Amino acid sequence: MATTLASIAGRWPPRAGDVETHLHDVPERLDGQAFISRFVRATVPVTLGAEERARIDMFLSREYLASYLRDLDAAIVADFDFGDFSCGIRQLRTSLADRVLSARSFDLGLRWLGIYDFVHRSARWPDLLSLRATPEFGTVATATQHPVLRARLREAVIRGRKRIRFQNATTIQQALTVVAVVANKLDVTLNQADPDRRAR
Repeated sequence: MATTLASIAGRWPPRAGDVETHLHDVPERLDGQAFISRFVRATVPVTLGAEERARIDMFLSREYLASYLRDLDAAIVADFDFGDFSCGIRQLRTSLADRVLSARSFDLGLRWLGIYDFVHRSARWPDLLSLRATPEFGTVATATQHPVLRARLREAVIRGRKRIRFQNATTIQQALTVVAVVANKLDVTLNQADPDRRAR
């Protein structure tokens, strides 16, 4: 944004006052309008180039998303096959990096478990809610988001296959079974890797 600010300042009309003060007061100048790029740009008394508009749009989107994540203690799913869609929060805001969840990593975990098709194609809404409500699914879902835990999850899936008689779940009961088995094996794997964990 520093480059954009310098570029705008170089063309700033003297009658508009100090550029930084003016930009700082933009929320008040909106007079109740939403804090979105088209309204913000209308308060700036210079014509913005395409690159400047794009940078301002990205900055506003990122700040809006960051405030949403902080204020609601929320998370966002990003890193889809068709794009990241996190507005760069993962790279720029370390305190919010763990709030950006990878759809690709999550889907990879579902494929390992053999529940990808069930979750994405055949499960009914009550099935998904039932699956999500189990602590075992929470354990597995969390493991998909961290490189070390993801490796442990893969090991747990391999170890758990001996106890599961089907490859791909087609019912909610099968999905619940495989998730429970793998979560149990994951817990065992983590305890073996870190014996002190059992005492904590």
